[in-house]
Amino acid sequence: MLTRSLRLTLITVLVLVLSSLTSASLLPSSNIHTEWREINLSSEPTESEWQTGNFANLGFTNSKLEMRTVIQPDASGADYIEITPIYLDKLEIRFDGVSNEISSTRYSLGDREDSIETSSVIRAPSRAYVSIPHGTQEIEFTASSTSNLRLRVNYVSSEDLPRLTQSSAFSASLLVT
Repeated sequence: MLTRSLRLTLITVLVLVLSSLTSASLLPSSNIHTEWREINLSSEPTESEWQTGNFANLGFTNSKLEMRTVIQPDASGADYIEITPIYLDKLEIRFDGVSNEISSTRYSLGDREDSIETSSVIRAPSRAYVSIPHGTQEIEFTASSTSNLRLRVNYVSSEDLPRLTQSSAFSASLLVT
């Protein structure tokens, strides 16, 4: 029989392995370009330089995080955005495009926002998946948090979505047991 400490260690290792399997991968960088910056909200607001990447960790701060993505028209397979973590106070996502099908679509998903019920947003443990409207060319994210301000965005296909949501739920159930 395994000791409690050994069981917890095994569960932790299993969760880490599963989370690496459930993490979505970015599409080729030639199709999607993501960058972020910090907006310091002190008495004299300042903006940092844009940093290339789909992950930012600002720590405990009163700053705001801005992230933006440009999607090239040939970026096939970018059907959903995977957003982790989702326990931010405020998270606003805006989709912009130049086609007639989309002008601007906006979602507010943070803990301090009213929960929205739409088929375009799929919630899973510690993450959310948001459908990217057809014709989107740019996505802007604005986030703030009273705890650790970190955000990762990945782009996934419709085919990968069921596997990712099921794996996320399974990982969360291991933590509870």
